[in-house]
Amino acid sequence: MAGFFEELKRRKVIRVFVAYVVVSWLLLQVADTLSSVLDLPDWAPKLVFFLLAIGLVPALILAWAYEITPGGIKSDDEARASDGPAPKKERSFLPIASVGFLAAIIGATLFWMAGADDRWVRDVGVPEVERHIVAGDFQAAFTAAMEVEKRDPGSPLIEYAWREFSWKASFPSQPEGASVYRRDYDDPETEWQYLGETPLYDIKVPRGMSVYRFELDGHEPIIRLAGGLVGQSDQLPVADAVVYNRYNALIADVTFDRVGAIDPDEIRVPGRPLRIDDQDIPLNDFFIDRFEVTNREYQEFVNSGGYEDQGFWEHDFIRDGEEISWEAAMAMFVDSTGQPGPSTWIGGTYPDDMADHPVGGISWYEAAAFARFAKRDLPTVHHWRRAFAAAALSWEIARSNVESSGTVPVGTAGGLGWVGTQDMLGNVSEWGANWVGDLKVSLGGSFDDAPYMVEPSISNPSGLPPFDRSASNGVRLARLNDERKVSETLHAKIAQEHRREVVEPASDAEFAAMLRNFDYSDAPLNAREDDSVEIRGFTRHRISYDIDESGSRMHMYLYLPDDSGRRHPIMFYWHSSHPFFLTSYEQFRFHLDFMVKRGWAVAVPVFEHAFERGDGRLHSMTSIEYRDQFIRWMREMRRSVDYLETRADLDMDTLVLYGFSWGGRLASTGLVIEPRFKAAILNQAGLGWFHHYDTISEHYLPRVTQPVLQFNGRFDSDFRLEESAKPFFEMLGSEHKKHVVGPTGHFVPMKTVIGETLAWVDEHIER
Repeated sequence: MAGFFEELKRRKVIRVFVAYVVVSWLLLQVADTLSSVLDLPDWAPKLVFFLLAIGLVPALILAWAYEITPGGIKSDDEARASDGPAPKKERSFLPIASVGFLAAIIGATLFWMAGADDRWVRDVGVPEVERHIVAGDFQAAFTAAMEVEKRDPGSPLIEYAWREFSWKASFPSQPEGASVYRRDYDDPETEWQYLGETPLYDIKVPRGMSVYRFELDGHEPIIRLAGGLVGQSDQLPVADAVVYNRYNALIADVTFDRVGAIDPDEIRVPGRPLRIDDQDIPLNDFFIDRFEVTNREYQEFVNSGGYEDQGFWEHDFIRDGEEISWEAAMAMFVDSTGQPGPSTWIGGTYPDDMADHPVGGISWYEAAAFARFAKRDLPTVHHWRRAFAAAALSWEIARSNVESSGTVPVGTAGGLGWVGTQDMLGNVSEWGANWVGDLKVSLGGSFDDAPYMVEPSISNPSGLPPFDRSASNGVRLARLNDERKVSETLHAKIAQEHRREVVEPASDAEFAAMLRNFDYSDAPLNAREDDSVEIRGFTRHRISYDIDESGSRMHMYLYLPDDSGRRHPIMFYWHSSHPFFLTSYEQFRFHLDFMVKRGWAVAVPVFEHAFERGDGRLHSMTSIEYRDQFIRWMREMRRSVDYLETRADLDMDTLVLYGFSWGGRLASTGLVIEPRFKAAILNQAGLGWFHHYDTISEHYLPRVTQPVLQFNGRFDSDFRLEESAKPFFEMLGSEHKKHVVGPTGHFVPMKTVIGETLAWVDEHIER
């Protein structure tokens, strides 16, 4: 052993080891310093350590096996056999040189790594974000942007893009200190993203629907959905009006219940003021079951003598307008073998393997009796809607058991409601407390309903005879907590909305008189450019001009491609009602950048009451004030077209009107009174519900002659497909028209919009 140690000393292996360790330590200090200065990844110093560790073994082997002699590099045996000893200082040169060589490699690696993140952001990250934006995949764009932000905090390359796929949300809770997590609605298998502890303010979250989970020790967890931009009925999956406005993503009313204080399978639903029959009605917090009542649970009612105990049956039995006895009713409430129980059961019990399926085949009276047995309530229409939040409908219905052959176990379909309820759409329809005429309300649709039939059952509830015992009839229970007078109002009979009747178009003489309303001033525009901003390959110009001879001014935002020197085809964007709730254009998500990248100019006029011109004065659509406002909007539209016509860089022979939602509906008038529009793309359009006579679409639609591409969502309650969207399209007088219907609510996926739009302009404009 001593001989081996002496040999190590003779060959200078120990000296090389010590020198290598010292030099390596110095290199690690340098790497750590450079890592901070150059903002290298956290793993960079670890990589240096790994490379040095790998290099140690070859250095020691070289020290053992070789030495440098005047005759060159020789093995140790050759050096010892040669004449004269090798110079001591030369012996360790090779291994030390290997350290220097390794240091050079490490330095080059660090230099390359210092620019790796910048290259990734420029060449991979930003293009990926833009690709997802164009496809309308906000969740994927958000994930990609977060990776860009991680590698390049505050990156100017995506600074403008954030508002196109994200917004800021705040998360209060009572009590505070709850952990908040987020995941995509459409991907329940994805990992929960930790956001922080409440209260949280102005946290970036993606557009589109997200699921938020709140956890606090000793309390039941809370689920909330948020992300829908447009209310699909009177409910929103966002804060109520006291916080910002209807488009804000703030998650309000998160109040915890202690473990044990409530049943784990029931959920607190925050109350809110409701407007019913021109009265403000305070809806208190209440509790609703997470799942529909199952066969297993209903069996307890049957086994406990529920059908023999008259005390559970508190309502008069009315059949075909006449009251019948309790005994006569019980004779009807039997299964397929004559035993008491739902119509779908056999021999007084449910079929095998159906214990966790929702109970079906029960009448309204049976549902009410079970609720009394369980010491609970049937929810009213108003409570049920509050727990559902219809803005999430198009997301939820895609994960619900509809248009199928039968029920599935509760909670397995994946359809998640606003507060964490399951299966509020499909599986079985759910009896509610209210009468609708002579019928009892039935909500949410069932397994045998087509998807497009579900939304009307919520926004305009219908009913069934209370004795109906179809297999699709089930129930979900609630615990209500309203004052007596309020409860009476909430339980009152529901007046079903009648289908909007199509109005007979105005005669030619009447129409000619109406058109004179839209005559406008030809006073000088006095246009000027107020500002310009460069944005990812194009420039946004803010142009202002006179509305009339009074000197009142309006402005537009004009997007121009960065390929000057040619005349651009031009698209005129007529915005939705969203900007009436915004105070600045900077809050707006411009989604026609795909057209600018194609070489088109896009004009976005700011109409009266929108964005910076907002003053909160929006009038009832049946009023004279609204009619006058409508006329002013049309005149502003025509003045805006006048301005575009003054620009030499725009090709007015290609002018296309792009109307979105509110703008899509008003386009029927704009296309008739402004013949300079050559074609139209209407992204969400339909007949309006309550309007002044002069503003009704039917007067204008038959007189539209331009080619029209129209988009609608099958589950949209703003423009219901059968009652609003289809009649609007069918009345268009255009020879060339196309209707694209998507499986969504008030938004059609951008991928569909982009593909259809580009094909449409290619066929009717660009050729």
